Amino acid sequence: MPRTTPFHIHPLLPDLLQPFMLPAAIRALAPRRVLITDAGIPGIALSIGMTVPGASIVVLPDDDPAGEPFDAIILPIPAADERQADDAVAAALPLLAPGGAILLPMAAEQFERWRESAEHDGLVCRPYWLDADARGFRGMMLAMVSQRHPDAWIFVGPSFSGKSSGARELARRSDLPVIYGDLLVYDIGFGRIAASPRLTEICREGCRVWKLEWAIPELLGAGLAGDLLSLVQPFVRGESFVFDMWIPHPHLPAFRRLLEERGYMVRLIEDGAATRDR
Repeated sequence: MPRTTPFHIHPLLPDLLQPFMLPAAIRALAPRRVLITDAGIPGIALSIGMTVPGASIVVLPDDDPAGEPFDAIILPIPAADERQADDAVAAALPLLAPGGAILLPMAAEQFERWRESAEHDGLVCRPYWLDADARGFRGMMLAMVSQRHPDAWIFVGPSFSGKSSGARELARRSDLPVIYGDLLVYDIGFGRIAASPRLTEICREGCRVWKLEWAIPELLGAGLAGDLLSLVQPFVRGESFVFDMWIPHPHLPAFRRLLEERGYMVRLIEDGAATRDR
């Protein structure tokens, strides 16, 4: 994949980022694929390989970065200023998988100045390491940069459990659009919304017998959750939204996985208790 911005953004100073700074951050990310953007820093690939033995590690410029996106991208050479940090992160973002993170060493003062503008551009930036030692890494920190996740607030419960009222109140307070999944099933079944043939067939039968407790497990069990979500416009656009639907527990993992694969932070609210699993 061609790059318009060079990753090598600072004169090679091998001691500025030693492998001891990385293992905790990498372990927390648990990446499957890792890109190291400069092979000139000794020991980093070896250290990462020992920390996450099952990960596939690509090191530039020797390896080809083509293929699946990367869960972690490590830019070992510090950026001399905020503009260089912007350029380096912009070059890395197209290679980053949803939920992945870029690790970039920066001076502490530089990080504080840069974070405000970066977060304004829709990135999440946080310091992962800040310390000094006898070798003089004063004020150097490891910035962890990731794309901001849209939120999917999922109110789960059977009919008349109060989920619609809760979803409506959250939507009012947050100014987010609310999608009533149960009503969406009825709209499909009564022909008010066009959908795929199999999804339409199940929803139509659910309307005929007037039983959502049959229709929803049936369509989820048939692997049609993706078809249903494709009718939720905020989801299609990658925007945050509130969703209210009775989703039986056996189908929750597959349903939320579809959202997470699109980069959503999934927040379940069930029986009055909010849980956040990511």
